[in-house]
Amino acid sequence: MTTNSHYFFAIPLPSEIKKRLYEKQQKLKEQKSIAYHNWTNFEDFHITLTFLGHMNEEVKEKLIKSIEELRLAPFELSIGKLGWFGLNSRPRVLWIGVEKSPSLRMLQKQIANIAEQNGFKQDRRAYLPHITLAKKWHTGKIEEKQLEQFQTMISEQWMVKVDHFVLYKINPNLTPRYQIVSKFKL
Repeated sequence: MTTNSHYFFAIPLPSEIKKRLYEKQQKLKEQKSIAYHNWTNFEDFHITLTFLGHMNEEVKEKLIKSIEELRLAPFELSIGKLGWFGLNSRPRVLWIGVEKSPSLRMLQKQIANIAEQNGFKQDRRAYLPHITLAKKWHTGKIEEKQLEQFQTMISEQWMVKVDHFVLYKINPNLTPRYQIVSKFKL
């Protein structure tokens, strides 16, 4: 059976970190100057490693077998600083930053290489690990000074132990949107 579902590899976050992110997200939602169409669901918080796009079952099984051969050690990451993509006055994505550790970069690079060897085009932009809180700016503008205040209000450092990653399937019409298809231990 062929599907056109989209997939990506990511690091899922533990419940306690998701809870903290959700609390920070709620503080931001209370701000009248922040206007987003989409706020990430509590269950969907993650750190993307590489986006794949659509694939059929045969390709998916082959990719999973290739990824299962990876042998890397567990590691820890620091997360916590608020950031954004886009214009300061209308940031299209609001996120929490993730430390660019050598272990994370190695994991991401190896997964991206395996994906490319299996026919998936990879983004040529530099990898910027983050956890999306909100996206699709709605209306109006925000003052840069307010964003800086939010950084102070929201930023807090947390450590995340990474001992596995997953292959997610995107279900755009469901909540939560991301379904674990396969789990890979480090």
